[in-house]
Amino acid sequence: MERRVWDAHADVLWRIAAERVDFYGSTSSLAAGWHRLVQGGVKVLGFPLFVPPDRPAAEGWNMLLTQAASFHDRIVGDGERVRPLLYREDVALAEKSQTIYGLLCLEGCSALEGSVERLSLCMHLGVRVVGLTWNEANELADGVGEPRGGGLTALGRRFVREVWQRSGVVDVAHLGEAAFWDVLREARGPVVCTHAGIKAVWPHRRNLSDGQLKALAELGGVLGIAFVPAFLGPKGGLDDLLRHIEHALEVAGDRHVAFGSDFDGTDEVLEGMETAAQYPALERALNARFGEETARRLLWDNWRDLFDQALAPGPSGT
Repeated sequence: MERRVWDAHADVLWRIAAERVDFYGSTSSLAAGWHRLVQGGVKVLGFPLFVPPDRPAAEGWNMLLTQAASFHDRIVGDGERVRPLLYREDVALAEKSQTIYGLLCLEGCSALEGSVERLSLCMHLGVRVVGLTWNEANELADGVGEPRGGGLTALGRRFVREVWQRSGVVDVAHLGEAAFWDVLREARGPVVCTHAGIKAVWPHRRNLSDGQLKALAELGGVLGIAFVPAFLGPKGGLDDLLRHIEHALEVAGDRHVAFGSDFDGTDEVLEGMETAAQYPALERALNARFGEETARRLLWDNWRDLFDQALAPGPSGT
């Protein structure tokens, strides 16, 4: 069977914007550039729109729109090599096609400056996964780096309802714990954590506790385990990653764990998984440790099943 990988999070658009790197170049430094995605069998990749918190608010919205334009113009282009994943039908097409599908995401809503209209425009531009914060606080909620530990604001609650009403997915990665629980209490649609690890295995602030992971699974959500050494443990290698996967499977079950690599989003690299081209090595390790059926769920089926249920049908019904 042809390898299929669904990776929920790689900061390709940010690196293109910040460093002018070439997504399609055969010598591109991108860990998740096109050639490496093809080599790794990645069929769907999450492309977050990200504005660093140190950028002036007046610049943030333009930066976000520039990244969205880069996705549509420089990556999707004529659609021969990458197509946007927008509707339920695209999930089935991605499973059968040789084309890679890009899933546009918001990694924090600070650039929206509390505007529901800007959120609406982002979703019209193809965003289907919305994370409310990065590590800092904003008008919607507190991130994991905000010491006061506040939950969702009234506007934050309005935002999550708007995402679900538009058949989008709410991403709790980067949310502080109080805000995490507020999102789950509000849940009227799918909730995911696109890129994190397991706090019981390694106590990083970006990792989920067993209670959080179990609650996310009970709502039908999925955790994407990231390939970030700081999240995973002292050795920063494949063994640490497998320990997180094993614990997550024990707590959440094999239908609620997948991957969100965070390729191109960190200066650190996981030994043995430095680029998307190395997914075949990870697949072999998963097959050996957990069996082929579980490996297939982790690499493809779990994200596929969630988005097949979450996304709206296309406007033409085809």
